[in-house]
Amino acid sequence: MPPERHLGRVLPALACLGVLWAAPSVGLAQAPDEPPAARALRDDLAKIVELREQRGWGIDAFEIEAMLPDALLSFCAVPPAARTRAGEQFERELAETRARIGAREGLRGDDLRAHPEVLAASRRLGLFAASAARLDDCPFTIRPSEDFRGRQFDRDTVTLNAEGGGLASFGSRGDGLRFGGGGAGRLSVGFGLGERYNLRVGFELGGAALLNENIRADDVSVDFLFAAPVALRRNWGPYVGDLELAPIALGNPLVAAPMRYGVRFAVLGGVSALRVRDFLPWTGLVLMGEWVAPRGPEAAIWSIRAGVRIGFAWRL
Repeated sequence: MPPERHLGRVLPALACLGVLWAAPSVGLAQAPDEPPAARALRDDLAKIVELREQRGWGIDAFEIEAMLPDALLSFCAVPPAARTRAGEQFERELAETRARIGAREGLRGDDLRAHPEVLAASRRLGLFAASAARLDDCPFTIRPSEDFRGRQFDRDTVTLNAEGGGLASFGSRGDGLRFGGGGAGRLSVGFGLGERYNLRVGFELGGAALLNENIRADDVSVDFLFAAPVALRRNWGPYVGDLELAPIALGNPLVAAPMRYGVRFAVLGGVSALRVRDFLPWTGLVLMGEWVAPRGPEAAIWSIRAGVRIGFAWRL
């Protein structure tokens, strides 16, 4: 099968992921004239609850108690008026969720309370109420500020980002198909763009060892890859999605081989964890398609790479 057809099967998948990435956000509704600090507090608490739910939810009282250390770090940084507004929004959200689910699915009583959307809304309100009851535990080092933009997200701020991971590779060259694996690491600077987006620009170094179709150990090619990725990240609560475009250089400087140049398009989907000190860790799955231009008698190189990537963002 021609190598272009292999890549042709991947490009539609990348395009579909791009469409999903551009879809409207699903999450907490923005209230009219809601202070940014109140919205940031609601988003932080919602992320804490959702990540806790993913681990499996047990008894409410114990689950909420376990979340309080992270919740209070956000709650204590928000002025009283913004806290009050956030609490009102959580109460309104729960009431509207109950009414919407009840009308749509004909539920009431215990059946309605057990609905996942109602449970999530009630848990968010429960965490807010528990945090409000523990205001005396706020450390003196955290002072409420109208400029609070959230602890669990990087909004309107500059970050230094480090990430890396392993990649499986499949592609074609003039001598046929090759497959193998390797890894890559990168450093980038991120710029927060509003509530949902983050633009990252950086430098990547990676490599891969590739076998031919006959799996001959004496015919292994080793490639080094250099890239200057530009990635736009979007947040959906605790989830993240990247669209990336990068110029790339491929070759093996160890054997003085001339570098060859091309382009990459990649998508990533993952989940962001809770902040640890000043670091916001995350992990995700990445899928990329690469094309390296032909050079002289050498044909173009088509590659598909997929793997796991982990990283963290550090607020500067």
